Amino acid sequence: MFVTLDVSNLTDLEEGKIELSLTDGGMVLQLMRTTQPRPFKRMNLPRMAISVSDWSLNNGILDVTFDLA
Repeated sequence: MFVTLDVSNLTDLEEGKIELSLTDGGMVLQLMRTTQPRPFKRMNLPRMAISVSDWSLNNGILDVTFDLA
């Protein structure tokens, strides 16, 4: 599954300083800054994902590829 998010309205995002994680059995994507213990953005996914296989951040656009169950 491939998801594109517009995160241009969020400030101070750099590719090397954010982490992505799946929660709620692979139904929620959480974006976290490496300097903060809590997520700053959550997104409900349309399907359950096993893992994040790849992601990139470019000019405020976050592209995420998931492995599905």
